[in-house]
Amino acid sequence: MKYEIKRLSNLKGEYTTQVSKIFIDSFGHMFKDFTEDTKALQECFEKSLITSMIYVALDNDKVVGFIAVSTNKSRVLNFNTKAFAKHFGRIRGNIFCAQLNMIMGKPAVKNDNECYIDFVAVDKEYRNKGVAIILFNYVHENETYDEYNLDVLSKNENAIKLYEKLGYEVVKVKKNLITNLNGLGDMVIMKYSTNNK
Repeated sequence: MKYEIKRLSNLKGEYTTQVSKIFIDSFGHMFKDFTEDTKALQECFEKSLITSMIYVALDNDKVVGFIAVSTNKSRVLNFNTKAFAKHFGRIRGNIFCAQLNMIMGKPAVKNDNECYIDFVAVDKEYRNKGVAIILFNYVHENETYDEYNLDVLSKNENAIKLYEKLGYEVVKVKKNLITNLNGLGDMVIMKYSTNNK
């Protein structure tokens, strides 16, 4: 199947809503200790996405996957405190935003020649159909970075195999008590270098 790849900021309409739905379907479990209200989370993240940093794979007009690429200047989420306050109350919403900013707000890379793959996610109906590979290949071919970095939890063995297939190498494994207690394993830091092309 052939998918069209577009930058999210170049699309009009409900595409950002579709991305936020896939985001929450894929990563919503990370926020279950704070809330299980996926509709509220979806709206909050929809209003927080920096669309110019996200590429989507389209099957006609349906977003079937996305990849979010951050830089040493900015991450792909700019948490919208008003949206979080609307859904979770002013105090609780601000606390949630502050915690998220501590985790996902600061740049994950230091140099202009490197980027960080913040998120890659595929609609449940399109998994195992090559969408993630197409998104990664598009970014590798169309962005001008020398290094592409990402983190993945060690229990996510399928993702690690995919990244290795794409040329990513394990740089470091960080022990993490919280992720281990939640049964997710350690944080595996991986890197793809254009020198290895």
